[in-house]
Amino acid sequence: IEMCDGSLGMKKNWLFLALFLIVALSRLVPHPWNFSPVGALALFAGFIWTDRKWVVWAPMAVVLFTDVFIGLHPTMPFVYLAYIIIALLGRRLQKPTWMRVGLGAVLASVLFFLLTNFGVWAITDIYPKTTSGLLECYIAGVPFFHNTFISNVIFAYVLAVGYNLIGLSEQTQVLTANQS
Repeated sequence: IEMCDGSLGMKKNWLFLALFLIVALSRLVPHPWNFSPVGALALFAGFIWTDRKWVVWAPMAVVLFTDVFIGLHPTMPFVYLAYIIIALLGRRLQKPTWMRVGLGAVLASVLFFLLTNFGVWAITDIYPKTTSGLLECYIAGVPFFHNTFISNVIFAYVLAVGYNLIGLSEQTQVLTANQS
């Protein structure tokens, strides 16, 4: 299956296969809650892959595979939906300039927070099914937002800089200052 065309495309394919393996392993080792490169990888997949099905399914494959080992939970559909939207956000933002990587990382963090905490409120019996219960759920999730935000920003820029350094940015002009 060809995810990207041509020689540059094959380099991108190998890069992403390696990144997915690294990201999968990073989810399996101990780490702080919500400090994960998955959101940044989903965002970056959207930035550089042209085939929409791979943009969505590649990050999802990592999450599905590792969730088998980490453990399954009832709010998984909300987590997966968040990563799908983040990948499509990256696709919508197109070329990963400095500004777009930062904006994408911030939006990815907010989307993940809103969707996953809504899922906790909607699926579990922890909070009452009222507006105040939803607000209580969001407030309880605030301490976890910090790690999501920091990891998305750090890993999104690491991926973009790494992408430039290994020479795959010829077609996408990653991180140019003159684009917004």
